[in-house]
Amino acid sequence: DKTIFKKYSPKFWVVKHGDEILAVNSGFKTEEKIYRSRGLFVHKDYRGQGLSAILLRQAILQGKREDCHWIWSMPRKKALPAYQRVGFKKRGKWLDKEVEFGPNCLATRQLIYK
Repeated sequence: DKTIFKKYSPKFWVVKHGDEILAVNSGFKTEEKIYRSRGLFVHKDYRGQGLSAILLRQAILQGKREDCHWIWSMPRKKALPAYQRVGFKKRGKWLDKEVEFGPNCLATRQLIYK
């Protein structure tokens, strides 16, 4: 939904060393109580060092700050373990049709427990 940013403002996070960008992620609400993490990328030379966890935790914290109950994403198959390490759970089957960088799956994490 391309109108989502008329309603909600995205946030962006970056991990840098000097002027070099090592990793990035973004997040935004998709509904009043639902947050999305999107665009996680870690430069190949810096993978396996915990940068994805730092960025995913920032999205989780931002979702909580914005009073969201859930966070979701569509990670690639190779990236799913990073999401699982910070509490995301895979939901459903792998999608490889009509996705740009598939296969991807839906992954969610509860933010507020009531």
